[in-house]
Amino acid sequence: MNHLASRFLLFGFWLWVQPVPLIAEEDEQGVTLDPVSVFSDVQNERLKHQEALFHKPWSSFLIDTQQLLEESTPDIAEAVRDAPGVTVTESGAFNKQIKIRGLQGARVVSIVDGVKIGNQGLTHTGSGETGMIDIANVSSIEVVKGSPSVVYDPGASGGVVDIKTHQTHLSKGWSLSQTAAYDGGYEKSKYTTRVQGGTGRFGARFTYDNTESRDYNIKGESSKKLAIAEANFYNSLRANYIETHDLGYQSDSTTLRLGGQIGDDGRVDLDWDRWTGRDMSLIHGPSISDATIIQYDRMEYDLKALAYRKERAGNFRDVIVRYAHQTQKQMIGAQALGVRLETDQLNLSTFHTQGDWLNRMGVELIRDEAETLVYSEQDYAGLYANTELQLNQLTLFGGVRWNRWTTRQRLLADANADVAEQLLGISGITPSKTVTEPTWAIGAQYSFDERHNVSINLNSTYRSPDLMERYAFGGTLGGGLGLQPEEGEHVEFAWKYLDAQRFLSASIFYSRFKNYIWTKQVRTLKNPDGLAECIRLGFCDPENGEFNDQETEFFDIYNLYYNADKITNRGAELTFQYTLPGHDFSASASYNDIVSDDVFVRSAAYPIDMNVSYRREFDGAWQPWAKIKLQYVLDKPPVKQHLGFDPYFLMGLHAGFHSGAWRFSTGIRNLFNETYRAPYSGINGLARHAFVSLTWNMDRQE
Repeated sequence: MNHLASRFLLFGFWLWVQPVPLIAEEDEQGVTLDPVSVFSDVQNERLKHQEALFHKPWSSFLIDTQQLLEESTPDIAEAVRDAPGVTVTESGAFNKQIKIRGLQGARVVSIVDGVKIGNQGLTHTGSGETGMIDIANVSSIEVVKGSPSVVYDPGASGGVVDIKTHQTHLSKGWSLSQTAAYDGGYEKSKYTTRVQGGTGRFGARFTYDNTESRDYNIKGESSKKLAIAEANFYNSLRANYIETHDLGYQSDSTTLRLGGQIGDDGRVDLDWDRWTGRDMSLIHGPSISDATIIQYDRMEYDLKALAYRKERAGNFRDVIVRYAHQTQKQMIGAQALGVRLETDQLNLSTFHTQGDWLNRMGVELIRDEAETLVYSEQDYAGLYANTELQLNQLTLFGGVRWNRWTTRQRLLADANADVAEQLLGISGITPSKTVTEPTWAIGAQYSFDERHNVSINLNSTYRSPDLMERYAFGGTLGGGLGLQPEEGEHVEFAWKYLDAQRFLSASIFYSRFKNYIWTKQVRTLKNPDGLAECIRLGFCDPENGEFNDQETEFFDIYNLYYNADKITNRGAELTFQYTLPGHDFSASASYNDIVSDDVFVRSAAYPIDMNVSYRREFDGAWQPWAKIKLQYVLDKPPVKQHLGFDPYFLMGLHAGFHSGAWRFSTGIRNLFNETYRAPYSGINGLARHAFVSLTWNMDRQE
């Protein structure tokens, strides 16, 4: 398999060195013809993205509508898995953690149509809870890394998952579509209905989606079933427990969008999204044999948003004002213990041009409210400005963001004040706290010619602890007022090449953190006599971590948020894309290495991860196409995880067609049925499985 992966990488290099004719051959009369390249609309959009990225000092990766449809992508986390520098770890069919350049949690920010997904540690899976965003509504996803953190979020040291959804069409006409899909990896059935119409100045779009995932079919079913059986046994000792049957889930999603034109270049949009999930079982632990299974009986996400956009206002263009209200609920166990999170956001953004200057500026106001046993609240206010100055072959970039956080708590109406005061700084009532700090970014790009450039960008990040990290919602204790904001300084060097067919980007990056927010396990001895007796009988050996499966009998054990120092992260990324009419080839490789002396953070190497894909579209009325995808993950730098790590190679085959009202796609993932475990994932990856998707669309436009 290593040999096969090497052949595909050599194939990519061969495409790179092959001469591409810029002038067509002469015809019989000796006349030189102009070159003609016929790219599809999707290919043209990709080329536009490559050109825009070519002129920026940072890195990004785009997943477009065609890829989402053809690969029948089950969720947003799965969609970004192939992006350079991205790692996705699973703990069930629903719960997936997105890591960018090895960084996770609140260091990865998720934005949907300009609105951040409110999270505040509700699940801490990284990038908000993208599983609550219906993939059927998504038109494109861009993974952004580097200095744009000034524009998107002050703490996005890992990166940003920027999600764009299908907007309401105002043109006269209507359309109706129905999609049915099945994914064997999750035993998932998905049915989506969409209706939209417009009058020329006003439009509406309605989408309903029903998803049922009956399991998570990992390679190693016997171990999974044993883990579920053990979890049910221990949970049955508690009152009112709910039995876990599998690692699947069920969900319903409803979306209504209204849009209207105001004046010649103004537009207003009103969005309402509601997602409800049930019976979501998640595995937590370093391996499936040591796992704890948690079942969320119900999760809800509700979004109401209003946006106004104006193309031009004097020298300002693309003026956007947005307001969004989000509500998330999470209920665990038969007693429905849970968390309610509400978020209000107000955003204003615009561009301003003057001569060789291009300026982007904005205002962001956010209020997060978390209701658990007590009421916690955080207000955020931010102002940002980002500028570009073109000086012949040199382009300068710079930006600054002013940030202010205020956190506070108060008792609920029926709470016990005496008990809350005893929990000061843990999960009870704490004094209010205000933090103010700027973040910045600077960069420069030098163009050797129209095809080659080099760039450097430097930026700072500053992340105030979220409500869970400071106050905690469950078994993990918050760091209280003593938990300091996390600070980071980052630098990235990049070289890029672009011509009519090829795009190549190579970059190296380095980050240094202060007050890195992490968790550690704290143990307090509560039964010294029992532990001494266990040692005397030879059942316990504390020096080797052996306690005869009776640790909770001897210790009070809890996890605590704290600050770690001297954390660095370094790595490199390479992206190559080659486009010809009917042909798309891409290859990427990335790695990063987190270095730390802290015993709890530990050093974590994310090894070299290579992805190769080739898509061929054939002639014909049915527009048939086929795609092959390869992934090869090495153990260099070495991965240090429980039960070790083995390199793995995965192959996927995809095919389909698009003819008239019908679009069909199918494929097989993990073709060779490889047993593998992604770096730092507690469970194995999916076994070999097939997927199929069929869409029917009726479109009547005037």
